[in-house]
Amino acid sequence: MHDPATCEQFLRGCVVDKLKLADRYVGFESDPNDSAVECRRVADWLAHNGPIDACVLGLGVNGHIGFNEPGPALQAHAHVANLSEASLQHRMLNQTNRRPSYGLTLGMHDLMHSHEILLLVSGESKLQPLRRLVEGPISTEFPASLVGLHQNVALFADVDAVG
Repeated sequence: MHDPATCEQFLRGCVVDKLKLADRYVGFESDPNDSAVECRRVADWLAHNGPIDACVLGLGVNGHIGFNEPGPALQAHAHVANLSEASLQHRMLNQTNRRPSYGLTLGMHDLMHSHEILLLVSGESKLQPLRRLVEGPISTEFPASLVGLHQNVALFADVDAVG
C-alpha cells in the first residue's frame, strides 16, 4: 500500500522521485504484512550495503527524528516504533482515514553512521523544537539533539521555523 500520509511516501514524492534516485533508494514498505520481517529486510539491506550516504530527516515537534521518539533509551537499529501522541497529531495524518498504530524506522545507530545527515525543519510549530535543538542539551528525551554529535550535518529551516 502507498498511503500518502506516510513519511515514506512524502520522502519519495518530495525527494527521491524528483531527484531520480529510485535506483539508489531503499525504504520501508509502509503497510507490510509483518512489520518485524520488514524491519529485518531493511536492516539486512543496510548491513550489506550501508552505511547510508545521505540521510534525510525531519525534526518532530517533540524532538523525534525518524520516529525515534523521546524516552529514557533509544533503539539502535530498524524497529517498530510506538508513536507518541505528538507524532499521531502530525498534519500529514489529515490525508488519511486510517490512524497508524506504529511506525517503522531506522535506529539511532543507523542514522548516526550515515555519511551525511540532512535535517529539514519547517513550520511555525518547529520554532521551539529548533531552538531546543540548537541550544541543547543532548538527551535521549530529545533524540534530534544527538545529531549534534554527527560530523556532517546540514540543517535546512524555513522562515516560519526560525521565527
